[in-house]
Amino acid sequence: MWVLDQGLRRLLPVTPAGTLGNVVGLTTAGAAGLWQARGPDAVWVNTLGNAYAAIRLGGFTAASAVLCRYRPGVSADTLVRVRRPEIRELEGTGTGRTFREVLFCPEDAWSVTPDGRIAVVRAEPYQVEWI
Repeated sequence: MWVLDQGLRRLLPVTPAGTLGNVVGLTTAGAAGLWQARGPDAVWVNTLGNAYAAIRLGGFTAASAVLCRYRPGVSADTLVRVRRPEIRELEGTGTGRTFREVLFCPEDAWSVTPDGRIAVVRAEPYQVEWI
């Protein structure tokens, strides 16, 4: 079983005996400050015990993310790239830099079935890919 520690950006594997396994850090390159995943679940876990997360590489303004699969005791797999919403810097927000997602811009969505198949819904052109 996996437990998501969103604050420290990591997965905590819990063995059937209830002990903690090797912690897996979630890559969020270029992101500083608060990291938030979109949607109700930052990480999906299927009945096979695999965990899945879409991680923006190249910073939180990157146009795409890689969908990664984390399997207990195995290196993470990169499965597919998914389109993420556009993020722009807001002007005149003081001394710090503030970024926001552009509302209603196209983005891909994905979900994992209990048996490990992945459905990626592409925004443009609209289609469903099964992996």
